Amino acid sequence: MCSLDHSILYPISCCVPNKCRRCSAYILLLLMFHLLLLLLSCCGAADIPDGSLPESLGNLVNMQLFSAYDNQLTGPLIEGFANMTSLNRMLLQNNKLSGSLNNEAVFAADMTVLEIIDLSNNKLSGSIPRSIFRLPRVTTIALSLNW
Repeated sequence: MCSLDHSILYPISCCVPNKCRRCSAYILLLLMFHLLLLLLSCCGAADIPDGSLPESLGNLVNMQLFSAYDNQLTGPLIEGFANMTSLNRMLLQNNKLSGSLNNEAVFAADMTVLEIIDLSNNKLSGSIPRSIFRLPRVTTIALSLNW
Protein backbone atom coordinates (compact mmCIF):
# COMPACT_ATOMS: atom_id res chain seq x y z
CA MET A 1 0.00 0.00 0.00
CA CYS A 2 1.30 3.45 -0.89
CA SER A 3 1.36 6.22 1.63
CA LEU A 4 0.77 9.86 0.84
CA ASP A 5 2.38 12.59 2.91
CA HIS A 6 -0.40 14.99 3.95
CA SER A 7 1.90 17.18 6.06
CA ILE A 8 2.62 19.58 3.17
CA LEU A 9 -0.54 21.38 2.11
CA TYR A 10 0.87 24.24 -0.01
CA PRO A 11 2.02 23.37 -2.58
CA ILE A 12 0.51 19.90 -2.80
CA SER A 13 2.66 17.45 -4.67
CA CYS A 14 1.86 13.79 -4.98
CA CYS A 15 3.06 11.07 -7.27
CA VAL A 16 1.15 7.80 -7.33
CA PRO A 17 3.31 5.10 -8.96
CA ASN A 18 1.66 3.28 -11.84
CA LYS A 19 2.36 -0.12 -10.24
CA CYS A 20 0.65 0.81 -6.98
CA ARG A 21 -2.95 -0.11 -7.80
CA ARG A 22 -4.12 0.03 -4.18
CA CYS A 23 -3.57 3.79 -3.88
CA SER A 24 -6.83 5.60 -3.98
CA ALA A 25 -6.87 8.84 -5.92
CA TYR A 26 -10.57 8.98 -5.02
CA ILE A 27 -9.80 9.64 -1.33
CA LEU A 28 -7.30 12.30 -2.35
CA LEU A 29 -10.07 14.01 -4.34
CA LEU A 30 -12.38 14.16 -1.35
CA LEU A 31 -9.77 15.62 1.01
CA MET A 32 -8.01 18.26 -1.06
CA PHE A 33 -10.45 21.12 -1.67
CA HIS A 34 -7.66 23.58 -2.48
CA LEU A 35 -6.17 21.34 -5.15
CA LEU A 36 -5.20 23.26 -8.29
CA LEU A 37 -3.89 20.45 -10.49
CA LEU A 38 -5.02 16.85 -10.65
CA LEU A 39 -2.98 14.63 -12.91
CA LEU A 40 -4.37 11.10 -13.11
CA SER A 41 -3.28 10.39 -16.65
CA CYS A 42 -2.34 6.81 -17.51
CA CYS A 43 -3.19 5.54 -14.01
CA GLY A 44 -5.73 2.98 -15.10
CA ALA A 45 -9.32 2.74 -13.96
CA ALA A 46 -8.29 0.27 -11.24
CA ASP A 47 -7.11 3.25 -9.17
CA ILE A 48 -10.58 4.85 -9.24
CA PRO A 49 -13.47 2.95 -7.63
CA ASP A 50 -15.91 1.57 -10.23
CA GLY A 51 -13.96 3.33 -13.02
CA SER A 52 -16.25 6.38 -13.11
CA LEU A 53 -15.75 10.01 -12.20
CA PRO A 54 -17.16 10.84 -8.75
CA GLU A 55 -19.64 13.73 -8.61
CA SER A 56 -17.56 15.05 -5.68
CA LEU A 57 -15.01 16.32 -8.21
CA GLY A 58 -17.27 19.34 -8.39
CA ASN A 59 -16.14 20.26 -4.87
CA LEU A 60 -12.71 21.14 -6.25
CA VAL A 61 -13.72 24.65 -7.21
CA ASN A 62 -10.13 25.93 -7.39
CA MET A 63 -9.05 23.23 -9.86
CA GLN A 64 -7.26 24.72 -12.86
CA LEU A 65 -6.11 21.59 -14.67
CA PHE A 66 -7.91 18.24 -14.67
CA SER A 67 -6.01 15.60 -16.60
CA ALA A 68 -7.30 12.04 -16.51
CA TYR A 69 -6.64 10.76 -20.01
CA ASP A 70 -5.77 7.13 -20.89
CA ASN A 71 -7.55 5.63 -17.86
CA GLN A 72 -10.45 3.62 -19.29
CA LEU A 73 -12.84 5.71 -17.20
CA THR A 74 -16.50 4.85 -17.75
CA GLY A 75 -19.84 6.53 -17.18
CA PRO A 76 -21.19 9.95 -18.10
CA LEU A 77 -19.62 13.37 -17.83
CA ILE A 78 -20.48 14.65 -14.37
CA GLU A 79 -22.44 17.82 -13.76
CA GLY A 80 -19.94 18.61 -11.00
CA PHE A 81 -17.58 19.96 -13.66
CA ALA A 82 -19.80 23.06 -13.83
CA ASN A 83 -18.72 23.96 -10.27
CA MET A 84 -15.06 24.05 -11.32
CA THR A 85 -15.15 27.70 -12.31
CA SER A 86 -11.33 28.01 -12.23
CA LEU A 87 -10.85 25.10 -14.63
CA ASN A 88 -8.61 26.02 -17.55
CA ARG A 89 -8.08 22.59 -19.14
CA MET A 90 -10.24 19.47 -19.13
CA LEU A 91 -8.27 16.54 -20.54
CA LEU A 92 -10.32 13.33 -20.61
CA GLN A 93 -9.34 11.83 -23.93
CA ASN A 94 -8.80 8.10 -24.52
CA ASN A 95 -11.24 6.78 -21.94
CA LYS A 96 -14.57 4.97 -22.18
CA LEU A 97 -16.80 7.81 -21.05
CA SER A 98 -20.32 7.32 -22.36
CA GLY A 99 -23.70 8.95 -22.44
CA SER A 100 -24.93 12.12 -23.96
CA LEU A 101 -22.54 14.93 -24.61
CA ASN A 102 -25.52 17.28 -24.89
CA ASN A 103 -25.86 18.10 -21.21
CA GLU A 104 -26.02 21.86 -20.72
CA ALA A 105 -25.35 21.42 -16.98
CA VAL A 106 -21.81 20.08 -17.56
CA PHE A 107 -20.49 23.24 -19.18
CA ALA A 108 -21.86 26.16 -17.14
CA ALA A 109 -21.63 29.82 -18.04
CA ASP A 110 -19.44 30.41 -14.95
CA MET A 111 -16.59 28.43 -16.53
CA THR A 112 -15.11 31.65 -17.90
CA VAL A 113 -11.44 30.56 -17.91
CA LEU A 114 -11.90 27.18 -19.62
CA GLU A 115 -9.73 27.10 -22.76
CA ILE A 116 -9.20 23.45 -23.71
CA ILE A 117 -11.76 20.63 -23.69
CA ASP A 118 -10.45 17.28 -24.94
CA LEU A 119 -13.03 14.50 -24.85
CA SER A 120 -11.78 12.69 -27.94
CA ASN A 121 -11.71 8.90 -28.24
CA ASN A 122 -14.54 8.09 -25.82
CA LYS A 123 -18.06 6.73 -26.31
CA LEU A 124 -19.96 10.00 -26.03
CA SER A 125 -22.95 10.66 -28.26
CA GLY A 126 -25.36 13.45 -29.05
CA SER A 127 -24.90 16.97 -30.26
CA ILE A 128 -22.45 19.49 -28.86
CA PRO A 129 -24.19 21.53 -26.13
CA ARG A 130 -24.73 25.18 -27.00
CA SER A 131 -23.30 26.15 -23.62
CA ILE A 132 -19.79 25.22 -24.85
CA PHE A 133 -19.98 27.90 -27.51
CA ARG A 134 -20.93 30.51 -24.91
CA LEU A 135 -17.72 29.98 -22.93
CA PRO A 136 -15.62 33.06 -23.70
CA ARG A 137 -12.08 31.62 -23.64
CA VAL A 138 -12.49 28.19 -25.23
CA THR A 139 -9.93 27.81 -28.03
CA THR A 140 -9.89 24.03 -28.44
CA ILE A 141 -12.72 21.49 -28.42
CA ALA A 142 -11.56 17.98 -29.34
CA LEU A 143 -14.39 15.49 -29.81
CA SER A 144 -13.12 13.16 -32.54
CA LEU A 145 -13.43 9.38 -32.36
CA ASN A 146 -16.56 9.30 -30.22
CA TRP A 147 -19.16 6.68 -31.18
